[in-house]
Amino acid sequence: LVQANVKLKESEKRYSSLVENSPDILYRFSDKEGGFFVSKRVEDILGYKADHLMENPFIWNDSIHPEDKRAVNNAISEANKGGSFDIEYRIKDANNSPRWFRDRSIGNVNKAGDVVIEGLASDITEKKLAEQAVADCRRQLNDIVEFLPDPTWVIDIEGRVIAWNLAMERLT
Repeated sequence: LVQANVKLKESEKRYSSLVENSPDILYRFSDKEGGFFVSKRVEDILGYKADHLMENPFIWNDSIHPEDKRAVNNAISEANKGGSFDIEYRIKDANNSPRWFRDRSIGNVNKAGDVVIEGLASDITEKKLAEQAVADCRRQLNDIVEFLPDPTWVIDIEGRVIAWNLAMERLT
């Protein structure tokens, strides 16, 4: 029995280390209880203390961007039916700034008539900002190329045509 307790404590310590050192936020959520577990990584990413989130179990859900709320609710509904989800959405952090997340369910547990979703939320804000910057640059490039008088096209590093103007279209 003593040896079993020692092994159990070692296992719990490894599990705790894995959860707390993950670069992502691990969580447990239910429609009835809200969030009732969140890893401490949430403090670095969203600026909320994990204890504050536990005292306010619906703050995460309430902070989802209005344009993304429907998609998130649909994903939760699917998870409640036994499915899984992998969704991207925005949420406001403690400073009221938007953050982008890729949120994946990693398990569902039926607990006394309530479905508990276990998930992993990755902060993808930097990726989304980079994607937006590329899209903005591409739009600006298209605007510039469009008004050049000579037939013009632009190719990317892989040789794909990414922009051309009306003068070029008249040649084809």
